Amino acid sequence: MKKETHETRLLAYLKQYRNITSLEAIRDLGNTRLSATVYTLRQKGYDISTTTVDVPTRWGTTTQVARYHLNEAITNQAKEKEERKNFWSEWLPKK
Repeated sequence: MKKETHETRLLAYLKQYRNITSLEAIRDLGNTRLSATVYTLRQKGYDISTTTVDVPTRWGTTTQVARYHLNEAITNQAKEKEERKNFWSEWLPKK
């Protein structure tokens, strides 16, 4: 059984809902550092874009927050890397 991480939870969420904000990440995933997780996934080859959206504040004004979108379920580079990792994990001794 694979261990769940912020990365795996975020990918599953994005595959289901297609986008996420920081507030949704905190509420739904328990991830308080969404931008760091997105950065890591981008480094692994996932195609995640950012748009800025206006949201209301409790004081009756608006502010802008980032909304992240998964453009493809998985890019070829990330898919190949994941396949290699899965292949070798079956052959390498467990820690």
